Amino acid sequence: MNTNLQTALNSVKTLPINEQRQLVQILLNNLSLKNKSHQFWQTQTLANTEKKQGKKVCKDLAHYQADFLPETETTDDWLTYFAQQHQQDLEH
Repeated sequence: MNTNLQTALNSVKTLPINEQRQLVQILLNNLSLKNKSHQFWQTQTLANTEKKQGKKVCKDLAHYQADFLPETETTDDWLTYFAQQHQQDLEH
């Protein structure tokens, strides 16, 4: 990076974040960029993001519930067992 760019960058870093974003938007608008999809500061709704990415929004965490732990064991029991196994591995 040349000295002029470094000086400009250092000056921009002192600006409040909203002014930094405004400057980036001005620069992008003044450049003839073909793909402006990188305008990440624009607010997107969850529905738009879901549609754009083709991913479904999790509406029920029970859907992701682990089925490999017995219901009689608590998460604390599993974590205790895991810590004990880890300690044994370190000792060997």
